[in-house]
Amino acid sequence: MVNRRGFLRGTAATAAFAALGAAGCGRGGTADSIVTTRSGRVRGSVTEGVHAFQGVPYAAPPQGVDRYLPPRPVRPWTGVRDALTLGPTPPQPPTPPPLDFFAPPIPGADYLNLNIWTREPGSARMPVMVWIFGGGFDTGSNGLYDGRTFARDGVVFVAGNYRLGAEGFLFLDDGVANVALLDQIAALEWVRDNISYFGGDPGNVTIFGQSAGAMAVGTLLAMPRAKGLFRRAILESGAGNLCYSTDTAHEIGRRLVAKLGVPPTRDAVTAGAGADVDVLLGHNSEEGRLSLVPFRSLDSVTEEELATAMRLYRLPVEQALPGYRAAYPGANPGALLAILQADWFYTIPGLRLADARTNAPAATYMYEFTWRSPQYGGQLGACHFLEVPFVFDQLHDQRLRWITGPNPPQQLADLTHRTWIQFASTGRVHWPRYEPTRRTTIRLDVHPMVVDDPYPNRNLWEGVDLY
Repeated sequence: MVNRRGFLRGTAATAAFAALGAAGCGRGGTADSIVTTRSGRVRGSVTEGVHAFQGVPYAAPPQGVDRYLPPRPVRPWTGVRDALTLGPTPPQPPTPPPLDFFAPPIPGADYLNLNIWTREPGSARMPVMVWIFGGGFDTGSNGLYDGRTFARDGVVFVAGNYRLGAEGFLFLDDGVANVALLDQIAALEWVRDNISYFGGDPGNVTIFGQSAGAMAVGTLLAMPRAKGLFRRAILESGAGNLCYSTDTAHEIGRRLVAKLGVPPTRDAVTAGAGADVDVLLGHNSEEGRLSLVPFRSLDSVTEEELATAMRLYRLPVEQALPGYRAAYPGANPGALLAILQADWFYTIPGLRLADARTNAPAATYMYEFTWRSPQYGGQLGACHFLEVPFVFDQLHDQRLRWITGPNPPQQLADLTHRTWIQFASTGRVHWPRYEPTRRTTIRLDVHPMVVDDPYPNRNLWEGVDLY
C-alpha cells in the first residue's frame, strides 16, 4: 500500500497514460491562412474549413537565467512565421515504449507555445475555449489535443504548453513559486491581446482542463493576477486542491538542490475570489479504476489494504468502512478502494470548491460522468479521463478505443460536446444551478439524469483534512 503522495504519483502516471490517446494534430492542411498578431504574422493551414495555427509562441523561451523565472514577453519577428506543425514540447520525463509513439517529444526552446483552431479568422467574435492539459504536472503537452471539432462548431479553441515538474513548480528560497501558473496567465494575456485576430471574443473566454489541468483552473480562479482574463471555467476531475504550504515547498526545494549539489537560488474562493466567474465542474463516477484495472490490481486488493488506505486518507475506519460497504453493496475491496481514491482526490475537493461558491453571484453547475467503458471485461467503468474523448467529440480516433471500447455512444459525445460549448458561449446549461441545500447534479450517460445530492459518503469526509 502506498502513502498518500505515492498514490498521487500513480494517479499522475495513469492520467498521462490515458491522455496519450488524444493526439490528433498531425493532419496537414490544404491551404494557407495568414493572421497578423501583435508579435508578427503567422501562417497556418486550412482543412475542411477549419484554420489551424500550431506552435505559436506566447512567451520568450525560458532558457538560462530565465529557466525558473516568470515568463517574459515573446520577441516580435519580421516576415511570416510558419505555424503549420506542432511546436516544441515542455521538458519532461520520458514516456516508456510503446506509449511514446502517441506523443513523441519535440525538442526546442520555444515550448511556451499555443495551438489555435478557428473557423473564421477576423472579426467574427466567437466564444473562446482555452484548454489546460493534465498529466500530474509532470507530463503532457498541447499537441495531445485536437481542437478542430470545437472550431467546427463555432468556438475558437486554444491549447497552451506550460512548464512542468521542477521547471514549473520548484520553490527555491530566493526564487519565484509556481511559474507554471504564471505561464498559464501569460498565455491567457496573449489570448486577451491577440485572439480577436483569429475571430475570438476576448471578453468571452472559458478556461477548462482535466485532472492536473482542472486543478490549475481551480487555482487560477483564486489568483488576483488572473482576474478578468476569463469569464467562465470548467473543471473536469479536479479542483484547486493540490497545494502545499510554503514550508513544505521550501523543504522540497532544499532537498532537491541538496541532491543535485547546487545552491538554492480554498480560503480565497470562500472570501470571494472568482465569484464573478461561471463554473462548471465535476468528476467521473469511478475515477480510481484507471489506477487499478489496467495493472490488474482491482481484484487483488485486500480488506487490510482498504482499511490502511482509509487511515492514510484520515478517515475514521470504524465509521467509513461500514458506510462505504452500505453505499456500494457487493463491491469487493478493490472496487471500494477505487471509489475511495476518487472521493479523496476528485469528488470531495470538487464539492468543497462548489460549496465555497455559495454566495458567488456567478453560476455554479455540477456534473458526474457515469457512462461505463466496456474495456477490460467491463472493469474499467467510468474511469479517470474517460470523458475527454466525449468532450472533444473524437470517438472516431482509433487510438482512443483502448479506453472507450469499439462502439462508444455518439449521442453522449454530441450531448457532452454541445453542453461544454453552450456553457462557454452563454454561461448556462440545461440543468439547475448547484447550491448546498440540494447539490443538483447531472449524470452524463446515454440516458442523462438530473439528481439531487448523489454523494452517499459525503458526510464521512466532513472535517477531514485532505492534504
